[in-house]
Amino acid sequence: MGLRLTRNLKNSEYEKSIEACNKSLDLNPSNPSALIIKGNTFFLKKDTIQAIDQFRKAKTLLPDIIDAYYGLALLYHLSGNDKDAKTILLEMDSQGAKTPKVRDNKKIKDLKELLK
Repeated sequence: MGLRLTRNLKNSEYEKSIEACNKSLDLNPSNPSALIIKGNTFFLKKDTIQAIDQFRKAKTLLPDIIDAYYGLALLYHLSGNDKDAKTILLEMDSQGAKTPKVRDNKKIKDLKELLK
């Protein structure tokens, strides 16, 4: 499913990606990865409200999923709402959300620097 979704996103076939995520969520409503991918797709479609909703759902399902916090904080920052972006990053730190991926750690560090 992951490669297909990535290909769909690269081809701007957002609806196909959302449909694939919905199918995955029909099979497993507690799938935070599908919610993250769906949130990223809405982000690329510039549908901020839906993107935020998906990231919040993922964060609720799995409170230490770093991608949900990053997505929310980035959306808030890009919307000019740095106060909420900082709050989300503080919440992420308090939940102990971590990632073994060096690239993700750099993205989060860069976002935190922007919000200083």
